Amino acid sequence: MIPPWLIHLRIRRSGRRRIGLWVPVFLFWPLIWLLALVAMALALVVGIIVAPWGWARPVICLVPWLMRMLSASKGLRLQVAGDDSEFCLRVF
Repeated sequence: MIPPWLIHLRIRRSGRRRIGLWVPVFLFWPLIWLLALVAMALALVVGIIVAPWGWARPVICLVPWLMRMLSASKGLRLQVAGDDSEFCLRVF
């Protein structure tokens, strides 16, 4: 479960210069892990509160599920093209 390291955004418009942006996601990972830790503590408290109604497991597992989904986005390529523009997002 290795999280993505880089995101490449590319925007093309007709008659304009092409924009390419490399976003180093690994610089944000300490902040993301800190937020995930806080979210897990909050999910544990909420899970204890909603346990009598049977919602404890889905609430407590929400943060690990989100982290797995984020890690699974590695290799994603999204390309949208219109008549006069194009947008491309790649996750490495």
